Amino acid sequence: MTIVVNAVGVRIGGGLTALRALAAELAREAPPHRLVIYVSPEVADPGVTLPANVEWRPTGAKHAGPLARLWWDQVGLRRRLCAERAAALLSFADYGQFCCPVPQVLNLQNALWFSDLYRNEFLPRQPLGYRAEYALRRWLVFRSVVAAERVLSPSAALLEMVGHHMPLTNAKGSVNYHGAPAAAQLRVRDYSGPIRLLFSAYYHDYKGFDTALEALELLRRRHGGRYRLVATADPGWDRARSTVAAQRDRARAEALTREGAMEVVGEVPFDRLLGLYADCHVLCYPTWLESFGHPLVEAMQAGLPVAASDIPVNHELAGEAALYFRPGRAEELAARVEEIVTQPEQRENLIRRGRERARQFTWAAYARRLVETLEALAATP
Repeated sequence: MTIVVNAVGVRIGGGLTALRALAAELAREAPPHRLVIYVSPEVADPGVTLPANVEWRPTGAKHAGPLARLWWDQVGLRRRLCAERAAALLSFADYGQFCCPVPQVLNLQNALWFSDLYRNEFLPRQPLGYRAEYALRRWLVFRSVVAAERVLSPSAALLEMVGHHMPLTNAKGSVNYHGAPAAAQLRVRDYSGPIRLLFSAYYHDYKGFDTALEALELLRRRHGGRYRLVATADPGWDRARSTVAAQRDRARAEALTREGAMEVVGEVPFDRLLGLYADCHVLCYPTWLESFGHPLVEAMQAGLPVAASDIPVNHELAGEAALYFRPGRAEELAARVEEIVTQPEQRENLIRRGRERARQFTWAAYARRLVETLEALAATP
């Protein structure tokens, strides 16, 4: 049996993390069927040596724009499905094929398309061109959900958002949690001296980067230069230029960098990211919206205590293993950070609970669920 995986839309964020983790799991334990995985030229290297029955095929062209993506999904991919005599299709990142000739599983990645908060609070601030493209992409995603036989979501919170907009039965929609990296030896951190805060995410206005910057400024006013922020988010990133907050956040980050208060490292290889989790003292996670929240589970796995925004997906993943604050409230984020730094017993409880929670999320279980879902769907008359 041949299963085709359409992952050409995966380039950054949680989608890329999940795709590379899937490749690693397929390399560790070869699937019983042939898999043909179509990816964009940007991720031409799977990062591992795949078994002979797993083919990693970069397409010849980029599919960045919605029209180019639409052409690939509905025309180019259809030709490949027929040529490969595919038994099932896994559409990896939100966009599926309409009237697919084979059974299709849609793997959702992005909560933006289903969030009323984003559409009401963040989208109106964007330029007209951005809003028009968002509307087209959102229509494609909604149509993809309707067209797919099965829909997999990385969290119950995202699945609930989808259900608010369209009927989604238990038979069609289900949760397939993403994973966390393998547990490393717990590192003992010194909280009596300088404190390094970590903001781990790519830049977008809904990620709460401005909240992290304001919290840092509050902490430094109260405690001098003891607190410093390390950020993978770069508001100077090309894809950030369409967001209205980028110019303001970039100027603020540059000023803090000149003061020695923060370091913007930008996108880093995963092994270096794991090093940041080990070297920092607190993860600041002020996001307004997520589909899963990889930094949250990665930090918990690394024994890094977390101050997280009070949103459903963060509670679903972290439970009592994080301290919470209302989204956008920098003073509350600063207070949660101070609690973690100054209260050793509570900090140790957070670390212990976080490690326990992170063990529930494994990439092996994620990959197994994907393959099982595809097998069951392909075998259905």
